[in-house]
Amino acid sequence: MPIFDETGTVHEMLILGSDLTRQRLAEQGMQKKDRAAIERRINEQKFRSVLILEGQEEERKRIAMNIHDGIGQLITSLKYQIESLDASDPAAAREKQKEINNLLKEIIREVRRVTFNLKPPVLSDYGLSAGLKNFMQEVNKLTEAELEFRNLTGFGQRMPSKVENNIFRIVQEAVNNAIKYSGSKHILVSLSHDENQLTITVEDQGHGFDKKLLETEKYRIESGHGFFNMFERTEYINGKLQIATEPGKGTIVRLFVPLGKFEEIADL
Repeated sequence: MPIFDETGTVHEMLILGSDLTRQRLAEQGMQKKDRAAIERRINEQKFRSVLILEGQEEERKRIAMNIHDGIGQLITSLKYQIESLDASDPAAAREKQKEINNLLKEIIREVRRVTFNLKPPVLSDYGLSAGLKNFMQEVNKLTEAELEFRNLTGFGQRMPSKVENNIFRIVQEAVNNAIKYSGSKHILVSLSHDENQLTITVEDQGHGFDKKLLETEKYRIESGHGFFNMFERTEYINGKLQIATEPGKGTIVRLFVPLGKFEEIADL
């Protein structure tokens, strides 16, 4: 910067300098951190995509197994029963016909069970509350545990189908976990709401487990995609999932879903 005297002549030059090493190093460090964060998010997304694909493959295997081991075997048995029908012996034919009728009823029940697990029609037709109630009633027929559903506040609001489907799958996963692992004789699903939030609780009085295991994403994944899928679905619908449990004191799963904020995810 030139400094002039009274005559307008440059009298001296003022030179200012500062060490920018720290600033440059800090900027470089931030850039590295940003790149590392972006790479980490990309890797996490890739990992999640792999898990989702694995989960879809497992679901296909489960459906194929249900059809092959359940419906397929029943239909094969029906075929043999029909082929062994002897019209020349009326009394034996009548007994055989009864067996065939019973087998047909069993096939119909098995088809309904498999299709219900894929997507209960009540959920699409009448909404979440009716879908959960129907789900509990159907599962109650297939397990020794007593399943109970309570709509504490008379919730009947319809939500976008993708929201209802994800809530239903989260509750379904929680109930199935309770049936498989808790050893509880009673499982309660309760539903309540206010003007801002829907709350669904799945509660059992079973074995419970160490809650500290849930603090790591690794456990959610290694536990068989169950917890991972529940948390992923919850995040997708902008909800919040809480799991309270202790060894020997049962497990309580609480799902909180904001009401009136579905526009953001309805078309995803």
